[in-house]
Amino acid sequence: MIVAYILFYCCLALAAAAMAGLALGASSRHWPRTPGVILDVETFGVRNNATEKRIVIAYEYRVGHKRFISHRIGMDIAATYSQATADRLQKKYPRNATADVYYHPTWPSLAVLEPGVRQKGAHWLLFLSFSIAGLLIGLSIYADKPFILLETARRLLE
Repeated sequence: MIVAYILFYCCLALAAAAMAGLALGASSRHWPRTPGVILDVETFGVRNNATEKRIVIAYEYRVGHKRFISHRIGMDIAATYSQATADRLQKKYPRNATADVYYHPTWPSLAVLEPGVRQKGAHWLLFLSFSIAGLLIGLSIYADKPFILLETARRLLE
């Protein structure tokens, strides 16, 4: 019974985090923007994966009289990009260039260079769906009927 509680609340927390990430990504399209300056751009290879790259873009921006430094490119859960995307980002945001920075109106320290939910945002949906699946399994265990949902799905597919 304790395992069911733990599974239930963990999945609930993961689902909430995934939904919050999707909501922030979607709302970032409507955030105010301010000019920023690219401070540094670094690209790293990903171990055991020749086609993926990790890119870190540090930038500075001001909101009012307060100065902020961030490195968030978008609201993606994944930190890696394809080689083509990493090259595109490096060309679009070279060191010392100016760029539009989109910042959260309530928490201006939360900012992105590329607003919205992009293709990598699909990872949020995958994360959310696995969280919901775990939540449902947890509920079926809690109800003392392990995997009743899987059995019901099997019957519907027959």
